[in-house]
Amino acid sequence: MPLYQDKRTNKWVIQYPVGYKYVPDKKNPGQMVKANKIKTEVIGISKKLAQKTLIQREAHWEQTKFDDEFIERPAKTKYSLKELIDWYLALPVVKKKRSYDKDKERSKYLLEHFGEILAEKIKPSMIEIFQSEMLKKVSYRGRTYQPATVNRAVALLKRIINLAIREDMIVKNPCWKVAQLAEENKRDRILNPEEYSKLVSELPRHLVPILQVGYQTGMRLNEILGLTWDRVNMKDGYLDLEAENTKTREPRRIYFNETIKNVFIDAGKIRGIGLNQVFIRKGRPIKSVRKGLEGAMKRSGIEEFTFHDLRHTYVTNARKAGVSDSVIMKLTGHKTMAMFTRYNTIDQADAIEAAEKVQGFLTLSDKENLENFTDHLQTAKLRQKKRSQP
Repeated sequence: MPLYQDKRTNKWVIQYPVGYKYVPDKKNPGQMVKANKIKTEVIGISKKLAQKTLIQREAHWEQTKFDDEFIERPAKTKYSLKELIDWYLALPVVKKKRSYDKDKERSKYLLEHFGEILAEKIKPSMIEIFQSEMLKKVSYRGRTYQPATVNRAVALLKRIINLAIREDMIVKNPCWKVAQLAEENKRDRILNPEEYSKLVSELPRHLVPILQVGYQTGMRLNEILGLTWDRVNMKDGYLDLEAENTKTREPRRIYFNETIKNVFIDAGKIRGIGLNQVFIRKGRPIKSVRKGLEGAMKRSGIEEFTFHDLRHTYVTNARKAGVSDSVIMKLTGHKTMAMFTRYNTIDQADAIEAAEKVQGFLTLSDKENLENFTDHLQTAKLRQKKRSQP
């Protein structure tokens, strides 16, 4: 019973579900069935408080039981890594992750290397071999994988096994003894106006407005592709991004200029019936720009560029235009000055301007020093003349 009084102590006790467990199936010997884990909690001598607490605990269970990181799994004692990955990707809470697609992609790296090996047989040395081999592989972009990519794959492996340990599917995690690779993946690539014009001219028509928004606002690609009309204020000229729409989980308001306003006006002309998504193609939301962007880069001769580099470009252009660092950080959603500095690129034009300014300063300083030196000589001559007078 969920609420009862202990006759020995006269205290009220409540019982409520907190998770799931497997128990033998009485109807089918040898099989296991899922059942609720029940927690017993002693409240005190107040029945009213016990009833109130029970209602709160049961309400919390109703809200969270479908988010519990547990789903049915075969009743067995040994699992291959593939089985653990499939189990992990089927978890309801994992499917809700914004990085779910990335988890699926990274899991492919793990499966290619470890395959059907039993999870309990994976050793730290095997993970270090995986790291080494991943750094030698070439991605679909024709470049070798960076340490950051490898680290994320190992982090996923660690996460999967930790959850499996929690559910008593495996005993230990081999990843905790493996050091992360040093990441030196800071990028300072910006798109100059000439390159931007070339790229726009070669892009598929449906991707041009997406590139324009990235170039003019510094928004992340996911923020742009996920933009809906209810967050576009055409009258006052701004976009409202809610916390769930941003990487930093903080709301952000982005004001746009006349160029971007025209982008939204054009997008509104092809708005689909019943569709709230801003950027669509053939009546469906645009999910990716990779293929079209890579083709345009190849045709325009632009190399080593990614859509995310538009954030570097926007920050650098805004700084050159005289916008204060604090305002730029607010608009782009950079939470720390260290991260903002990474995106604020000093290019050749900045370096030349700096050199000219230094030269002008030194020239002015030399002139002032020369004038001061001349004045000093004149003063010294007058003093010497006075001393020589009788």
